[in-house]
Amino acid sequence: MSQEHHLARQGERHLEEVGRDRESLSYEGRWFTGGELFDRAARIAGGLRERGVAPGDRVVAVMANSPDVGILYSALWRAGAVATPAMFLLPPTELRHILTDAGARMVVVSPEFLGNVQAAAEGLDVAIVVDATTASSAAPLLDAGEHGLPTLDDLAGADPSDIVDRDDDDLAALMYTGGTTGRSKGVKLTHANLWYAGRAGHEATTEDGLKRTLMPLPLAHVFGLLVTSIGLHSDPDQVSVLMRWFEPNAVVSLIEEHR
Repeated sequence: MSQEHHLARQGERHLEEVGRDRESLSYEGRWFTGGELFDRAARIAGGLRERGVAPGDRVVAVMANSPDVGILYSALWRAGAVATPAMFLLPPTELRHILTDAGARMVVVSPEFLGNVQAAAEGLDVAIVVDATTASSAAPLLDAGEHGLPTLDDLAGADPSDIVDRDDDDLAALMYTGGTTGRSKGVKLTHANLWYAGRAGHEATTEDGLKRTLMPLPLAHVFGLLVTSIGLHSDPDQVSVLMRWFEPNAVVSLIEEHR
């Protein structure tokens, strides 16, 4: 079994290289260090395993942009599970198709889209977890009592998980197509697929000395998987600025602030 390109192991190696205390991500005025992101992912991986998520299980993410999107992907790879992003704008019928076609074990959802996910998952044996921690200040946070569902913070209360062994050719992500030629289809991406895509993306974006990246695009798209895998190869002085939504005035302000 080759684990040279296991994404969780690459994440550990990368953290050792760049240091735990380096501020690598900015979101809505707050900076996150690599150590913060890594530790939360390790604890969420433990919470996933406590709730029965096993190697190869599909976990669907219906999430607006926040640090927890990349953290969840990293946690899933650490637990040996398969990240399955779904665009948060999809209606319940299309979300249900993804849940059933993927054989999803769990779905993690931002509070703004909980109603759609509950409608999509009605009658299905799929657990729902709400990400209410890093929601935008413009979106009301939901207390656990409001929906009676576990949150990512609940999962993060677990002990950190060790890395589950996975082969380079094992599935790391299941990415659903846009459905323009029929029903949306799941595209299988292995750990090696995403490792090499991340490496190529890193080399392409650092040729001209690019050190700061503004990210307004949806991480629920394949873009999010690529950004997360590129981050596993980033240089110590590279930083990312994440936006929850694209908003033109905010883009201009952030460019001025971080250029």
